[in-house]
Amino acid sequence: MKLIITDINHQGEGVGRLAGKVYFVPGALPGEEVEIEVTEEKKSWARARIINLHVPSAERCQPHCPYFEQCGGCQLQQLAYSAQLAVKRELVQNTLKRIGKLDLGKVEVRSVLGMVEPWQYRNKVVWHVTKVNRRLRLGFFQRGGQQIIPIDYCLLLPLRLNQLKNKIEHLLNEINILPYDWRNHTGQLRHIILRQTVTGQVMVGLVTVPEVSLKRRLMELASKLLGEEGVTTVVWNINQQKTREILGRENQTLAGPGFIEEEILGLKFQVSLAAFLQVNPRQTEVLYQQAAGAAALSGGEKVIDAYCGVGSIALLMARQAAEVRGVEVVAEAIAAARVNATINRITNASFRVGLAEKILPEWEREGYRAQVIVVDPPRAGVELPALQAMAGMKPERIVYVACDVATLARDLARLQELGYEPKWVQPVDMFPHTAHVECCCCLKRKKWS
Repeated sequence: MKLIITDINHQGEGVGRLAGKVYFVPGALPGEEVEIEVTEEKKSWARARIINLHVPSAERCQPHCPYFEQCGGCQLQQLAYSAQLAVKRELVQNTLKRIGKLDLGKVEVRSVLGMVEPWQYRNKVVWHVTKVNRRLRLGFFQRGGQQIIPIDYCLLLPLRLNQLKNKIEHLLNEINILPYDWRNHTGQLRHIILRQTVTGQVMVGLVTVPEVSLKRRLMELASKLLGEEGVTTVVWNINQQKTREILGRENQTLAGPGFIEEEILGLKFQVSLAAFLQVNPRQTEVLYQQAAGAAALSGGEKVIDAYCGVGSIALLMARQAAEVRGVEVVAEAIAAARVNATINRITNASFRVGLAEKILPEWEREGYRAQVIVVDPPRAGVELPALQAMAGMKPERIVYVACDVATLARDLARLQELGYEPKWVQPVDMFPHTAHVECCCCLKRKKWS
């Protein structure tokens, strides 16, 4: 069966239509004519693989990574980087029109802000553990499956984290530890987490099952790692869940202070193993500068930062605002936000633990009014009660930082009904060579609302 690919979906699959059915084809690019074989079929859609590439895209290129065909980490290495940016902008536009019903004649979707050097950009990685020929190996999940593919070198990671991974792999084979078996829920070591900061500090996270006898071996491993490739701290995370959740609830510091220090736009942040912070430091600054531009603070505004995490956006806004309130459901993140405020000598920011959909309505009922509200929600987007409370406070501007374009589109449609007009959407390429794109959107209150 021949198919012409017209666009790419949010998973990076090529999309084509034939006889009223939509076909999703991994690896296919817009403009290509491909011969396909169906691998999964439903009533209105099907998934297929490429049998023959009859007419390739002019933008098709040879992937840099030798693991690209197997590894599930990247989806778009076969597409020239400039074309990736164009495809992502089109993906944002199509999603805003299809889901949000936005009039793109009134909402400016700007060109995607890409990277000059779109490699070695990730400062955090979660390695999965497997066994090959009686040796422990670290790797990533295969494309479309759960099998772990051993990886010698990842092109998205800086040299230091690749070298550290190889060192850890060698040491793991000296301490007699078993990889976790996800089918039978046996074994010990679930994940290795590596994170580095622009200050040069590196954290190692060892995620295991709850087994007291492991501590001596992990302490030995931590002592060997301290100082290697910039390692300043090693943390043991104990995860007893039988799910794919990466981290458990208990952490024990095996070496160093238990955190590393990051810098973003002149501010310092303590980063724990569980803390959420963007993993592309160069593009994080680009994204946050867009958020600051959308907020357009002059010094006298009250600002709310919902889903504030460790306070990164809130503290950046606090430098140009009269007052900032942050709200976040993760108690550990709020504790870190307060510490980060102290480190940076910021006294006009306060933080509260709780759900945004509960705290924001409470503040609205109390009569609190903010001139600017910033939201940076998880993929699920902003709950309707939170959106309603935001509109009820009548801020002049809302800044929406989104990691999922579909929920952004849904929430923009709701905010329009509540009296706010999206003025522009700025996509930022936080994850080159993947289908993911972050967005910053500026909304302003309608004059009649």
